Formats: sequence, structure tokens, C-alpha cells
Amino acid sequence: MDIKLKIQETPTFKKLIKNTPFLKGILLKNTTTDSIERIIYQIQKFGEEYVVDKNYMDRELHIAKEIIKDLTE
Repeated sequence: MDIKLKIQETPTFKKLIKNTPFLKGILLKNTTTDSIERIIYQIQKFGEEYVVDKNYMDRELHIAKEIIKDLTE
């Protein structure tokens, strides 16, 4: 799975970069993409309630959930 491509396809990513273009570089950095991949793994393995208290950034959580939703459809 090409995580950077999947991130760019999400509605949250598109909305964020439309409103704040400099976020594109931040959201596609390796550290951010690694974090989103970790969130996806944890949600798939342990469920959404597992990541609630992990202090992940909201935008990363939203993007991860959208990618999971896209994978299951």
C-alpha cells in the first residue's frame, strides 16, 4: 500500500490543503505517514477505542479512519 497516495486521496487531506496549503508538506513527511500507518494498524488490530487515549493528532486520526473505510469498501 502506497500510504502517501492513500493519504492524498482522502477528503480530509484535500480539505486541509485547500484551506492551508503548507500542510501538504507536513502531512506527507515520513514521520507523519509513519504515524498514520501506525494508527491504521492499531485500529485494525485492536479497534478504534484503543487509539482514543493515545494523544494522536485529530487530522491524522481522521485520515487513518478514512483510509481504513476506503480499504474495507
